[in-house]
Amino acid sequence: MKQRFVAASLVSGLLSATTSCSDARPVSLVSADAGSSLCATSRATTEAIIVVPSVVTMRRRGLHAKVRPGSGLTCQWSMINGEITSGTHGTEISFTAGEPGTATIACDAADGSGRQEREIEVRPYGLELIAGQPSVSGHRDGLHALFHEPRAADVDADGIIYVPEPMNRDVRKVWPDGCTETIAGAPGVLGAEDGPALQARFSKPVGVALDGEGNLFIIDERNATLRVLTREGVVRTLVGRAEEVGSQDGDGTVARLRIPTGVYFVSPGMLLVGDYGNNVIRRVAYTSDWTARVETVAGDASDPNPRAQDGEGAAIRFWGPHDVTPDGQGGFLVADNGARSVRRLTFNGQLPRVTTLGTRGAFHWPRDVALDPQGRVLVAESGSGVVSLISPDQSVSVLVGARDDKRLVLGNLASARMSGPTSITMDALGDFVLVDAGAHVVLRLRYNTDEP
Repeated sequence: MKQRFVAASLVSGLLSATTSCSDARPVSLVSADAGSSLCATSRATTEAIIVVPSVVTMRRRGLHAKVRPGSGLTCQWSMINGEITSGTHGTEISFTAGEPGTATIACDAADGSGRQEREIEVRPYGLELIAGQPSVSGHRDGLHALFHEPRAADVDADGIIYVPEPMNRDVRKVWPDGCTETIAGAPGVLGAEDGPALQARFSKPVGVALDGEGNLFIIDERNATLRVLTREGVVRTLVGRAEEVGSQDGDGTVARLRIPTGVYFVSPGMLLVGDYGNNVIRRVAYTSDWTARVETVAGDASDPNPRAQDGEGAAIRFWGPHDVTPDGQGGFLVADNGARSVRRLTFNGQLPRVTTLGTRGAFHWPRDVALDPQGRVLVAESGSGVVSLISPDQSVSVLVGARDDKRLVLGNLASARMSGPTSITMDALGDFVLVDAGAHVVLRLRYNTDEP
């Protein structure tokens, strides 16, 4: 999921709004075609006594296993190919994965009722396929899914991935095993109608953000609107009006966007939107009955000369801001696509401030950014076909891929290649979900996030 760091200064200045989001625990969005058998196995719950991820990354720290709630067991825990780091006796442990292969976690019941074991697949660092057929475009649900230029992704706490497809004009749901379902829109059918998810229509869905309550916010770029797929399975337009572009702030029905591209859920009742066409960042305050109010918080839509200009308040300029993610310090990182840069947006009360990270102009079409546990910034460069890394010392390097070698090659980090990564987001296990629009696939990036 996009890392959920709330900027307290931004929240304190939030436009007045009331919400019903009292519980921010992740909730999986209910598929609109829940009766379908395509991914029935993926949806099935396990009855295993030990609850633990079935696949983890080598040497990954901070992983967890526990006994199934209601089982009544207390365990003496043990592990093969890994290390238990806390809780050897009890109902839950933390552990570090071992080397690639198979690991086993065992629970010897304290009441002498027996032994339970679970095997875990431990995978090496590298790039692997989650869903889609490399370099084959189309639309097909199921375990052998096809995509057509998927653009972005967000991930819930259960590892379920939500993907908008601008070319297929729909939104897809990808289970951890790769099984894929269409949950909103109709493949290839253009429109702007709201309503029940599979009857709703999109023109060019390019960005998504989960709110932890089971609602999915969707950027419909060509319709110039921000929409929401509610947990009840209904699509509503929250901001803008189909195909009416502009830069007006105000109530959701009055406000206008111009080529919106990215959306980030900040906290219950508040979103940030990258408005690429206006070269600004917009703040959207929304209520539990889906009314909204929009305010420009950084940049100037009236300036006819887009450029990257750091500074405070009215001096700030962007050049095609694409997506927004938290920086882990109360601010936000912006993939400023036209400026070929990554910018940091912070707030002192209501006063915004922007600085450039790394080297200005160092990235070719940066579409999205993410933060790893060591504070390093990962940059998805669709123009170069790489994921770059900005270290805390501001040095820039390539983490995976090779500049301008734009082909998809899966495998170890040294040899892996990508065609055109447009999205990157961290999942609940500390790995990264990548969307490679050029290769029409959803990928997983595994690397050593536990050490500097």
